[in-house]
Amino acid sequence: MSYEFYKVVHLMCLILVVSCLGIGFFSGTPRKWARMLGMGSSLFLFIAGFGLLAKGNFSPWPLWVKIKIVIWVVLAGSGPILAKRLKSNREIAFFGLLALFSAAIILAVVKPYS
Repeated sequence: MSYEFYKVVHLMCLILVVSCLGIGFFSGTPRKWARMLGMGSSLFLFIAGFGLLAKGNFSPWPLWVKIKIVIWVVLAGSGPILAKRLKSNREIAFFGLLALFSAAIILAVVKPYS
């Protein structure tokens, strides 16, 4: 599969993950289908990211890739948990997660520490 294919899958899954987190945070009750779709999209986001790394010939991983993996682990683990358990300050938690998403996007575009 081509680099462009992995890039499209990666971006589509990113949009799905953010959308499902938004549904989890701002719908009255957490929706089971949104959690399942979000976690599945998160897994495909991770797989497509590794496809991009393989096609981009990043054999020793640069620091920005390692930081993005840490961000992904934090988002995939804490996002659904915070959406389910927080009763107050949901907006602050959601915008904090959006800030992490933004940091990951900036790392992917700028590629510092290459």
